[in-house]
Amino acid sequence: MTNAQFRTFIEVTRYRPAEPSERRFLAHWHAGKIPAGQRAYAAWAGKQLPTEAEWPWGKEDPTRRRASQRRGTTPVGSFLEGASPYGALDMAGNVWEWCDDTDDPAFYEDGPALNPVRARRGPGAVHVMRGGSWMYGPRSLRTTSRTSFEPHYRFAGGGFRCARSLR
Repeated sequence: MTNAQFRTFIEVTRYRPAEPSERRFLAHWHAGKIPAGQRAYAAWAGKQLPTEAEWPWGKEDPTRRRASQRRGTTPVGSFLEGASPYGALDMAGNVWEWCDDTDDPAFYEDGPALNPVRARRGPGAVHVMRGGSWMYGPRSLRTTSRTSFEPHYRFAGGGFRCARSLR
């Protein structure tokens, strides 16, 4: 999904978050303009957030030819050498991206082997973000990099992509 697609969603639905961090909503769009180059959107687009198991990339190092390592995001498709084995682009180095899974540090001890989904909802649930961000340097620019936040948290180094799933 691009910033332009998200702007269309906002214009059509008049979506605005109701959470306390609303003041940071679209903070990276200076003066309300899309820079060059969440669930509400995903549902509107008929898609969903990917699970962690649907987050493929590969084992290659995120070099400057494969992932953004500069300040700010880059246009979709800027790093063709960084495409996943499935052709997905920009999975490392632009922004941390939300996953549908909630974080559970003990999950991998006994979780299912096929597309495991951790979907604990409600107060206190934190959702996983994958992929690293230009804000944290090359060591975090791996799709195996992960962090988690409460689902209403917003920051300039975070975003999302939508997926069509076989689930």
